[in-house]
Amino acid sequence: MLPRPFRLQSMWMSHPSFSEVVDGSWLGTNPLQTKISVFTESAKVWNKEVFGNLVHKKSRLEARLRGIQVSLASSPNSFLVNLEKQLRLEFLDILQLEEEFWAMKSRINWIVQGERNTNFFHTSVVVRRKRNRIVSLKDNLVAFGVFLGGMLGFLRLRRVTWSLGVTLLEVKEALWSLKPFKAPGPDGLHAGFFQRYWGSVGDAVFKEVSHIFDTGCMPEFLNQTLLTLIPKCPGADCLGNFRPISLCNTLYKVVTKIIVKRLRVALPKLVSPLQTAFVPGRKGIDNMILVQELVHTMGTKKGKEGYMAIKIDLEKAYDRLEWHFIRDILLLFNFPASMIKLILSCVSSSSISVLFNGGKLEEFKPSRGIRQGDPLSPYLFILCMELLGFLIHEKCEANLWNPLKVARGGPAFSHLFFADDLVLFAKADRKNCCHIREVLDTFCDLSGQKVNMMKSKVYFSPNVKVDVRTDLCLVLGFNSTPNLGRYLGFPIHQPRSSSHEFDFLLDRVQGKLAGWKASMLSMAGRLILTQAVTTSIPSYVMQGALLPGKILHRLDKVNRDFLWGSTEEKKKDASSLLAKLCWRFKTNHVDGWANALRKKYLGPPRPRKCNFSKTWKALKKGEDICDKGSRWVIGSNSILRFWYDPWIKQGNLRSLIVGPLHYEEEKLLVKDVVVNGDWHLQHLSFVFPPSVLSVLQATPLRKSSVSEDKLCWMSSSKGDFDSGNAYCLAADQESILHVLRDCYLAKSFWHEYNYSIFDPDFFSSNLDTWLQSNACCSGMVPNKGYQWGTLFLFVALNCDQTKTFVVKIVKWDKPPDRWFKLNTDGSAAGNPGHAGCGGLIRDWNGEWFKGFSRKIGPTSSVAAELWALRDGLNLCLLHHLTAVIIELDAKLVVNLMVSSNSFNGENSVLVDDCRELLTRIPHSRVQHCFREANRCADALAKRGVTLPQVFCVFDNPPPDVSVILNHDILGLSSNRLCIAGSSSSLLV
Repeated sequence: MLPRPFRLQSMWMSHPSFSEVVDGSWLGTNPLQTKISVFTESAKVWNKEVFGNLVHKKSRLEARLRGIQVSLASSPNSFLVNLEKQLRLEFLDILQLEEEFWAMKSRINWIVQGERNTNFFHTSVVVRRKRNRIVSLKDNLVAFGVFLGGMLGFLRLRRVTWSLGVTLLEVKEALWSLKPFKAPGPDGLHAGFFQRYWGSVGDAVFKEVSHIFDTGCMPEFLNQTLLTLIPKCPGADCLGNFRPISLCNTLYKVVTKIIVKRLRVALPKLVSPLQTAFVPGRKGIDNMILVQELVHTMGTKKGKEGYMAIKIDLEKAYDRLEWHFIRDILLLFNFPASMIKLILSCVSSSSISVLFNGGKLEEFKPSRGIRQGDPLSPYLFILCMELLGFLIHEKCEANLWNPLKVARGGPAFSHLFFADDLVLFAKADRKNCCHIREVLDTFCDLSGQKVNMMKSKVYFSPNVKVDVRTDLCLVLGFNSTPNLGRYLGFPIHQPRSSSHEFDFLLDRVQGKLAGWKASMLSMAGRLILTQAVTTSIPSYVMQGALLPGKILHRLDKVNRDFLWGSTEEKKKDASSLLAKLCWRFKTNHVDGWANALRKKYLGPPRPRKCNFSKTWKALKKGEDICDKGSRWVIGSNSILRFWYDPWIKQGNLRSLIVGPLHYEEEKLLVKDVVVNGDWHLQHLSFVFPPSVLSVLQATPLRKSSVSEDKLCWMSSSKGDFDSGNAYCLAADQESILHVLRDCYLAKSFWHEYNYSIFDPDFFSSNLDTWLQSNACCSGMVPNKGYQWGTLFLFVALNCDQTKTFVVKIVKWDKPPDRWFKLNTDGSAAGNPGHAGCGGLIRDWNGEWFKGFSRKIGPTSSVAAELWALRDGLNLCLLHHLTAVIIELDAKLVVNLMVSSNSFNGENSVLVDDCRELLTRIPHSRVQHCFREANRCADALAKRGVTLPQVFCVFDNPPPDVSVILNHDILGLSSNRLCIAGSSSSLLV
């Protein structure tokens, strides 16, 4: 029997005396390695002598309870009754610990609430162990040599930023980014242990990590690794059919997580756009779409010029990577020497013990390769793959490799990479094949990689003759195939493909919803499992493909057999996911996949029969939902159609106009009727009705720098795509927020209650913020961070408690000497409703300088606040004020102004203008004030709602404002009633 490695059990942490074991082992000045060793031995002794065997304790308790119940049946007495109560409580604790133990062993991730079903967990463990058990192994000896050429000085890139030291915050962020109870390394300590006992172990951990970064050397005791072999298929019996996964120590992963965080910032500049794996801002689905479109283009090829797509399989790609090659690549990318030293130390100082059916084999030291399971490995691998991309690029530049164009005049693609998933495209001739073979051989010789000749395959366009295919396959050494199979989990559509290409989804769902699970899970457990499986497995494919109705019905039947399901739900889910794909296409003007689709399907019309790919059909399927949930925000040089594009909340402007339009007016663009950021409608052949004019008046136009039109999602506060709302649109489903707040009946109730007086963002916040704000404002919830089930229960139990109120003294404060203060406010009769805005500028004595009011039209309260701020800033710049304090009572607007994050919401025109205007005032500061300190601006805003003209500047204060102005100059205060312990308040 092989020795089993130490494993810390999460259930130990619930025992009251375990923290004493931790504190006793980690105190003192011993090195970290000694502290871990002492703790491991102490934990083993403690487990044996204090915690005990869980199974034996449970059996003893069951026996004692049975004995007590027999005694109570014959001669009841109070002592036995109390003893039974005590033992029952102990038994419940044992059941809780048992659930935690087996749940952790089973590696079940979809349980969201307690499921005290240890039979299910135990069976899951048995099934998992049986599936992963290694019965026999066949050894395939492969001998090959590699060499490194000396002419690789092809990159001259910017130096990656790198600081030698490490901060405590970096260490904590790296540690808490790890999941608490994932499989640990050889020391047996999960990340959850260090997170839970950070107060005891934190100093030693930070000291060790700092020492590693200072010296650039990874200690060997931290770099010990357990290698577990995961079978790729049932009945695996040779090494090629196992996936080696490394279980690294938690503290080693903390170090590499910090390195990765620093490295990720530079990756978009270092890595080619054709590599989409692990690079921030890039998605694997982008490459999938490109592969689909390129293969679809190949399927339509006619004439003599044929093309080929080659799917390359690299054999054990991570394991074969040479360390000297990694070093040379890092040098070529101009990485700092200290960074290279630490990375190579992490890679080369490892020692590995293979886990064989749970037991440890003898330790050995590798001489090459990187480990799957090491956070650093994927990033090193994609950097190394850049050499292959460069070699291909060189051949294309020399016209020795002819790439495939997605459409006439469109971009050409020679290769697409997603980590080690490679697809190459080239003209199907002998010259291209020879150079492809040369590039692959050169790269393999340099890096240590090996192409799997049996699994790699070539797909030819239909116009390539059979004898030519045979000859080219001999040159390449790969087999020809009529079907490339799946790429990144998506089936690659070939001409005349059928619904059977999605059968793998059914197989995977059926495998997850195995019959034995149904018999062992409660109804709630089956429901959670069904939701987890049916949302994760099909949903991934549904992001880029339209599933056939037959597949949806068969998936529905599998669900129904396991619990209950609905095909309609699947269709709605598919539509919402495809709406996201359509959204990404419309908002993405940089990535290759979006530009390729535009060139192919939206380029100059050509006299050819329309032959759309399945990807394009899927994208168009989601267009209705995308259009329903989004609208355009007008840029400074807009190319939007004036009548037919949806740039107002009501849809398009043509739907508000009755009757025919002049032919020339039909073709108008927005920019044709905008001059210097204002509407100019005089040259139209008719006059707009007042209702339409008010809509145009309330639509903001960019007044400052040049900007493009952009799409925003209307229900999202940030303007980004909202999958939940898209699903509601697909299902015509009522949202919770609409029922509780935005329905006209609910709105009338809230207006009657006058809630918006003490919460200006009441009608503009999203559901989570709205619920949290109400709960906090009521004084029931002390802080954030609760799940809504817990929060609801807490509020329900505390709703009748007496609230404690305090009074705050609020007054307007004068600005410092030689400074001016701008106060602005917006007013809307409803949200949205007819709105106005206003504001005033006062000097350092509090005296009136200038004021203004604006009649806006139907808009939201947040938009009204932004209109006011923009007008006020323009007024400051008009009078050349250089030192201004800007004060307003809308906290949301203040946060938008002080934030450096880009904003894509429906008010982005106003936000961007305000931010730019602020930069033009040499000394400015934006701050929040209470409504009682903003009463002058509030009066001017209310005046704006009924203003006869659009905009008015006041050189002197209006009479009603003058009274409030004098009140502020004298420094008189107002009282504001606040709930104790809450930032929310009530107006007195």
